[in-house]
Amino acid sequence: MNSGHFNYLRPAYRQTALSLAIAGALTAIPSVQAQDVDPSAALEEVIVTATRREEAIQDIAGSIIAFSPDDFTEIGLGTLRDMIEYTPGVSFIDRGVIGQGSIGIRGIPQAGNTPVVGIYVDDVPMSTNTPYASGAELYYDGLLGDVERVEMVKGPQGTLYGSVAVGGVVRYITREPALEEMRGSVGANLSDTENGGLNQLYNGSISVPIIKDTLGLTLSGFSQNNEGYVDWIDPDTGAVLQDGINETERKGYAIDMLYRFSDRGDLKLKVLHDENEYDARARIELEGPDSDDPLYGDFQTSSQPGFNKVEYDNYALTINYEWNWATLTSVSSLIEYNFTSFSDISSSLPPFVVDGALGLPPGTTERVGLDLASDSKKYIQELRLTSPQSDSLEWLAGFYYADEETAESQTLMPDPVPDQVTGFVNFPSEYTEYAVYGNITYFVSPDFDISLGARISNHESELELTQDGALTDPGTTSFGNNDDTVATYSLAARYRFNENNMFYGSIASGYRPASASIPVVSPEAEEDPDVDPNDCSNTVGLINNGCELDSDEVWSYEAGIKGESGSSLFRYDLALWYSEFKDFQTIITAFGTSGNANYDGTLKAYGLDAQAVMSPLDGLDITAGISWNDNELDGDDAFLGAVSGDQHPNIPEATASLRASYAFMLGGLDATLGGGLRYVGKMDTSFSDSENNVNTTVDEYVLADLNFGLTFNNISGQLYATNLFDEMKLQNRRDQIVGPGMFTSLGVYTQPRTVGVSIKYDF
Repeated sequence: MNSGHFNYLRPAYRQTALSLAIAGALTAIPSVQAQDVDPSAALEEVIVTATRREEAIQDIAGSIIAFSPDDFTEIGLGTLRDMIEYTPGVSFIDRGVIGQGSIGIRGIPQAGNTPVVGIYVDDVPMSTNTPYASGAELYYDGLLGDVERVEMVKGPQGTLYGSVAVGGVVRYITREPALEEMRGSVGANLSDTENGGLNQLYNGSISVPIIKDTLGLTLSGFSQNNEGYVDWIDPDTGAVLQDGINETERKGYAIDMLYRFSDRGDLKLKVLHDENEYDARARIELEGPDSDDPLYGDFQTSSQPGFNKVEYDNYALTINYEWNWATLTSVSSLIEYNFTSFSDISSSLPPFVVDGALGLPPGTTERVGLDLASDSKKYIQELRLTSPQSDSLEWLAGFYYADEETAESQTLMPDPVPDQVTGFVNFPSEYTEYAVYGNITYFVSPDFDISLGARISNHESELELTQDGALTDPGTTSFGNNDDTVATYSLAARYRFNENNMFYGSIASGYRPASASIPVVSPEAEEDPDVDPNDCSNTVGLINNGCELDSDEVWSYEAGIKGESGSSLFRYDLALWYSEFKDFQTIITAFGTSGNANYDGTLKAYGLDAQAVMSPLDGLDITAGISWNDNELDGDDAFLGAVSGDQHPNIPEATASLRASYAFMLGGLDATLGGGLRYVGKMDTSFSDSENNVNTTVDEYVLADLNFGLTFNNISGQLYATNLFDEMKLQNRRDQIVGPGMFTSLGVYTQPRTVGVSIKYDF
């Protein structure tokens, strides 16, 4: 049997009112004067570094959202998923545990096994560049660190951020160590989840100027334990065998040092560690494709708990030196992550299927386990020259080098264990990238400027496959050296039609790198003695691209308007966009075998997203966001199960959110009352003609959150409730066909209502 048979062992998760408000605000902008309002009510200017230089977010020719993590974590919204549901144009597919899921931006889905959204800590990329390290399922959730803000950059960012920034980029920007006065904080967050138990989070940081104005050090860390709310049951009797099997334990720390060695230069050192352990994800069996109801009971599963652990380590050295004509930035980093997992996959791979494959009597196999290990070790070196800010010409030039080694192994472990080895595969890979890039902005006039960017990247990758067992072809095969060069481009223009508002337009491209690939071979070819299924030069019977996974490419076109009222009481951002995702990397399944391949066609998508921030009254802040998109494939693909006109799975057609916070005095204390609504629209779960999955619909849902806070001197506290009305709605599902008229249905529901209290002391 061809090695591709083992890839299927991994679950294939693989308002009108707002428009009127913006239109009305634009009409009123020229007549609003700053002296007509209380200056204390004005919205603060937001500065970001997404363009690799400091800029006001309202001045950037693109759509960027920036959040303070504290605004979310202190009211129970402590994960990146929670933040994304309040971000127009960004979607999230939850796999049922913190740190596992996939992010989509503006119609670009997580297709294939290489990420489509880059995750960064400052200037360091945490995402893998290969399909062989579980990178499509894992992401770094850094909200609990010493993070100043999170920047979400929408649209392809290939020129500045390179490969995998196809849909956009998520950046965690950490606080700089103190050089003048000591600062710090300690906090505790305790909550209770319906059907679960006591959740505990403790965190703190201290930043000390060791040598004033010269050397500063920050130590930060957190410890989190979330009780589980999914119970393991005996499917025959309904008896609960173990409560809360999706309990998670997280902890992490960071050491940051800043050394300002002159008035022109500084050095920053970061050491970061983050780990998460859990026995099972919050995924349960459903009644079937025609039902959204759980098979056994609310938050109950027959899948036996296992063991899972994810660890991240990041060592980074950043040096900045400023001349009169430019600033040099050097970023050297080593990023490692490890994922180990043993899980019961009987719900997605029924025991009778294993019995049939091994020729065992039906009923021999009672359960099917999967032992999975993935790891990535990546070294990064980046050099960048950035010109000073100017009103005539600005430029940026850089060099980037990456060297990554990854490995992934899968072992199928039926229970009871048969005499022979059932299946083992291991596929280590190597990836190397060199790139040069640049950007130039020319100011035609004070009100109009044009930016042009380009990047040329060369990638090399190697892949090796070792396999053993009755379900594989034992042996070791090398799949050669894949070499590819890709160019990406960007073009943007800004026109400020008055002091505070502008139109902009942009064109940008992004890509994922090519890779060596394990071929998928038809049964006829496997049975032909003259055909070597692992011979890359033999194209007979190869269903995917043989041993080549080609790079894919996205082009995006955007037009927008953004700005604020003259009094800074109203800020808005509205964008229309269109994108073409060409030859995108994906996973195909044929003859019971799955593997990586390119879709021979284009995913075309278009839509809009908008956000408005308002402060209509002193103390009252309102943020509203909305997005809508449509997408379709332009060709058929039998092995993908796609038909021309299909929408790509796991892209909600609309999202919307509303947040409000009112600050007032209560008995001499500063008080706040806030809440939010987050809406996620319906989406398809598979292609319409899939032979392996039933295409169903995940329905739309709305969740409500509420919070009340008090502040006394340096002590602040919050009472909160997330999912206030305890809505039990499916976030995603998979209905897999396992035989004629037989299927397994698995889903992840929204987390039940959680009520808690947080307290924080700043010093």
